[in-house]
Amino acid sequence: MTVLDSGVEVIDSSSFLEARKYRVTFTCERCGHVWKRTFKSIPKFDPDCPNRSCAEKAEIAELKRQNANLQAMIASGVAPGHIGDKPIVKAVDKTAEIVMKDHAMTNLKDNLREGDTMAPPLAPHLQRQADNMFNGKAMESVGMSARRMNVLAARAIGGAYKGRAVAPNQVLPDRPMPIKGL
Repeated sequence: MTVLDSGVEVIDSSSFLEARKYRVTFTCERCGHVWKRTFKSIPKFDPDCPNRSCAEKAEIAELKRQNANLQAMIASGVAPGHIGDKPIVKAVDKTAEIVMKDHAMTNLKDNLREGDTMAPPLAPHLQRQADNMFNGKAMESVGMSARRMNVLAARAIGGAYKGRAVAPNQVLPDRPMPIKGL
């Protein structure tokens, strides 16, 4: 065993390919209780004190802190903070409202989660067109039969067209086009 620094001992493996273990010594700041635990890796956070009287003292201290916070709120007459009371939040909401009204897009979704889209739903007739984009009737209207479309899809999935890709910078002009009116 080798002591790394204060309170951590490395326990070398006793057999081949066995993981190294660490015996960590903890000292409680509240009650002074000292205890040791063995881990497969050094813990990031200190565990709670196993001393029961210390745990009761910690619980009582937490209840006293919560009670003091409640008394301070009652004395000041100010409720705890809630979402939307900051000027920056109000500014963002007002800006979004103005932009939505200016562009006639008042049906944008809000209260989104990561990965959701904010775009409004399509009109029913446009949604039907999008859903039927690759069915046989739509493809026949542009001169492609359903059988030919399925063969083309199978070839694409099989990688027949992978060498035909073009890098985006090959399509763009060397110099950007001037914008009229600027």
